[in-house]
Amino acid sequence: TFNGPIFGVFLIGFFCPRINAKGVWTGFITSTVLMLWISLGSLLYKKPLKFLSFSSDECDYSNFTSENTSVIKNFVSLTNSTINNTTTDESFVSPLYQVSYTLNAVAGPLLCMLIAVIVSCITGIFT
Repeated sequence: TFNGPIFGVFLIGFFCPRINAKGVWTGFITSTVLMLWISLGSLLYKKPLKFLSFSSDECDYSNFTSENTSVIKNFVSLTNSTINNTTTDESFVSPLYQVSYTLNAVAGPLLCMLIAVIVSCITGIFT
């Protein structure tokens, strides 16, 4: 969570020496808060993984080697059923929580540098 913004400050100092201190501090603090928010949100609101079942209850009858397929057809039609997911999250933030944690190492420095450049252009690059 904190490595990305710190690396962003390093990259600002290395590639953009004209960025002022207001821009660097604003970029660092803002990207740290955003990365912390995304990291905590992904820990708290991660969707559970859907595992495949290990049973053969829902297999098609053509997979069986029995000669009496009419009994198997009836059995399969009674046991195969679909469960509809009624819990849908309509929030615009939920896809952000599903992003891999490894992308925080990319998003943190980019956010820090982008915000630092914007704030430095607004406040004056040479101050």
